[in-house]
Amino acid sequence: MTFNKKEFRGFTLIELILGLSIFALVALNVYSIYTGGIRLSRRADTQNTMFREARMALDLMAFDLENMIPYDFSNSYPQQTAFRGEENKITFLMATSDGLNVVSYFLVVPEKVSIHRVIIGKRTSKNVRISNVTQQGLRLESLVRKEQSLISYLNGENNESLTELIAVNVKEGSLKFSFAYLKDEESQEAIWKDAWGLNYIPSRIRLKIDFVNPSDLNTIPFTKEILVPHGFWGADESGASSA
Repeated sequence: MTFNKKEFRGFTLIELILGLSIFALVALNVYSIYTGGIRLSRRADTQNTMFREARMALDLMAFDLENMIPYDFSNSYPQQTAFRGEENKITFLMATSDGLNVVSYFLVVPEKVSIHRVIIGKRTSKNVRISNVTQQGLRLESLVRKEQSLISYLNGENNESLTELIAVNVKEGSLKFSFAYLKDEESQEAIWKDAWGLNYIPSRIRLKIDFVNPSDLNTIPFTKEILVPHGFWGADESGASSA
């Protein structure tokens, strides 16, 4: 019996190197696609979390403002009003099972205040310290909601434990409120001003806030207009500046 030596010929060194090179190239491409997919998934998760947090914050503010109530302080506290609207803070009254409470929304530097952390509408039972973040010159603040009884508010009490964290990753100073007034008594045209100076609650409130995506530090602005059905719709009498 005879054997053909060509049938048992192995690979040459060049063929092995070429085969390994092709395999390494294919493996590298597969790995790049895999890691790119993971990064994209993480970025999408981070952005979805930010959008969910923004929607929750805006919906909570809208719900509270739509349900605030008027109140006449003229007999007992003539300097007080049922609604106080500033460019970067609002304060108003709400009816609860415990009576009238005063609610405020504003931004804080987290490291300066102890607050209850609220995650998608759920509260923790203890106060927590939230560290402030500064990345590449971009300073972040936190949106908070403070609710206290009317009596403690009128007495000037300041209890930080009543402050709840609503949203983080908010661009510093980006929370802005504006309030609708009639341009004049003969017109139904609205003009927006950055302060509310009437002894009534407003009928329309516009809020603006910028959230920062922590994955790429891009700023995403949000705007919401809120209609208060029982609010006052009239001309400005305070001389507040236009927004």
